[in-house]
Amino acid sequence: MWYWSVYHTLPDLAYFIRPAALPMLLITFAAFRIFDIWKPWPIRQSQNLSGGLGITLDDVLAGTYAALVAGASACIIGPRPM
Repeated sequence: MWYWSVYHTLPDLAYFIRPAALPMLLITFAAFRIFDIWKPWPIRQSQNLSGGLGITLDDVLAGTYAALVAGASACIIGPRPM
């Protein structure tokens, strides 16, 4: 049951999300999923590493790309009110 931790963590996480942060949260999540599925360079090549290292590095690189998109989006959108 791989979804157990996600199922029990998301309701708790939703408690801490401010409504003003929701657009950035959605942008970051969507960017991560897009990069994780699309796998641009060097994400696709990282999967060739042996063992679980390639799988883990794939997610780390997709998260890094998503962080860059989130940072650029924050510069464009600007600060949000609390």
